[in-house]
Amino acid sequence: MGEKKKEQLVFDAAGCVAGRVASRAMKEALSGKNVVILNAESAIISGSPVLLKATFLARRAVQQKANPDHSPVWPRRADLLFKKIIAGMAPKKKARGGNAIKAIMVHLGVPKEFEGAKAEKYAEKLSFKRVKATTLGQLCVLLGRPAQASA
Repeated sequence: MGEKKKEQLVFDAAGCVAGRVASRAMKEALSGKNVVILNAESAIISGSPVLLKATFLARRAVQQKANPDHSPVWPRRADLLFKKIIAGMAPKKKARGGNAIKAIMVHLGVPKEFEGAKAEKYAEKLSFKRVKATTLGQLCVLLGRPAQASA
């Protein structure tokens, strides 16, 4: 049968606030589009790096006592962490939420297949000059992920 090909949107997260890009990506995925997010490690999370580290380490430390294998998992890799942030914005009890999460791909850097693609840059950046902020890549290094070697 003839399946319709979904429209594909490409976002560049470099220098943009992670939550704003994530909410936009989820909105587009819920409307039936495939979404690709590039440069996830360069997305910005506002707040003190020390407090962000403490918050995410506390989330990673949560364990279920009855069966620790069933505990929530918080990744240390920037692309997986970004996808987890996006998944938190999906409708949990509806099938369309799961389908929307599957329609979103998050990449570290720019893969070869998307080098020539026109990536949409989300216009809203940090609007305050003196806000403490860190990138997802730096946060992942603080959480224990080895620093990425420059290629």
